[in-house]
Amino acid sequence: MFGFMGIQFLSLTIFLMVSVGYSSVSRAMSNEKRSLSKPIPENSYEQILRNGDFLELKNACINASTFALNNRLRVLSKKLLSVAPSPKTYELVMANANAHMACKSPKTAQELLKGINPVSEIERRSWLILSWQAAKAAMDHSKASWALTELVEGDLEKLEKEMLTVSYSKDGVPLKLSALDLLAEHEQSIGRWDSAAMVLLAGRKSGAIGARRIALAAQLIGHLERDKRARLLDKAFNQAYSDKAWWLVEDILRLQFILALIEGDDVKSLRGKLESLAIELDDDYTLLELINSNHSLQKDPSNLRHFLSIPKKDDSKLKEMKD
Repeated sequence: MFGFMGIQFLSLTIFLMVSVGYSSVSRAMSNEKRSLSKPIPENSYEQILRNGDFLELKNACINASTFALNNRLRVLSKKLLSVAPSPKTYELVMANANAHMACKSPKTAQELLKGINPVSEIERRSWLILSWQAAKAAMDHSKASWALTELVEGDLEKLEKEMLTVSYSKDGVPLKLSALDLLAEHEQSIGRWDSAAMVLLAGRKSGAIGARRIALAAQLIGHLERDKRARLLDKAFNQAYSDKAWWLVEDILRLQFILALIEGDDVKSLRGKLESLAIELDDDYTLLELINSNHSLQKDPSNLRHFLSIPKKDDSKLKEMKD
């Protein structure tokens, strides 16, 4: 259990008013849009450096980031460290880390976040998301993977429902991606091919998203030794079968069938299972591909991508496939 630090449910608005003064908050809010319309003039920037409070420095960081003023960002990041409010409560450290993220200083944000222990589930969730954002910005893929995994306590299927902001449009609309896909990217970036593939195969979305994931998983397992690849696919198959995610069961069977075919293995059993499931799913395309598979895939293995990228309907009433 994490230790107690700071007042648990003090709102950020109250905290800012108390720590930097109501007038500063009001001034910062009224000037926010204006400060982003053009770069802060040099004389105003120098004034902020000399006498600016925490919020003014943070807004100056946002302004410098908007207009790619990298020299200002470096100076402002250092200045923020010297004016950070005290004492170091959870709320204050999180605000400070957010300010350094605005100042394009994610490594500093990471160091700050190491120094706090969230108490409640709400605090822990906010802390983990900000830790992931900082690690992602710092290209610390290992720490980013850790934060996402901790966010769902190791339950990969829950990650699919977590939609995290990765950027913003020109109009300020947040652009979001599934945490499942983000975790797979981090695992792939650090060379954990088997883990990245398993993450992708833990997804339960069908259609275009599911097809893209299975195709990417197919590419990733190509890096694995044959025995390890077989174990991974067997595990993914059993999980999908247990969840009655029939479209994914079919995709995994298809992938096992294709790999066995390319490697010259006996595919009679796999063909029978895939054909039975395709009939249950009314998947005429897969049945047609099975007819042509011996020739087309052995002749040109690049057909693998096309063979895997077929969106299929989701039939929740489908009866279980027999062994």
